[in-house]
Amino acid sequence: MTDLLIKWALTAGIFMVAATALPSVRVKGWGAAFGAALVLGVVNVLLGWPLQWLAGLVLWLPNLFTFGLVGLLASIVINTALLAYTDKEIEDLEIKGAPALVGISTAISVVMGLV
Repeated sequence: MTDLLIKWALTAGIFMVAATALPSVRVKGWGAAFGAALVLGVVNVLLGWPLQWLAGLVLWLPNLFTFGLVGLLASIVINTALLAYTDKEIEDLEIKGAPALVGISTAISVVMGLV
């Protein structure tokens, strides 16, 4: 349970850092960041892990040859799609443009991979 709360807080923190660092990202406040992190987590549980599993099944050999780089790239692509869906669902979160989506998704994928 503690691991879940840490990941939730880290994701909300990534949203807030992105909102201050990138002009194309707008988050109304910490409440909106935690709400967006919650929605992203639920979407990730419902859609993300089956997509990750399928990508791992299909890309296991390239992932083996690249020492996990293909797996990281697949994770970033899947998280970008899920983040775009979360952006559409949360009114208080606004991410304009693909570079911001990919940047936030990369940050989330790397941080969650380290935790």
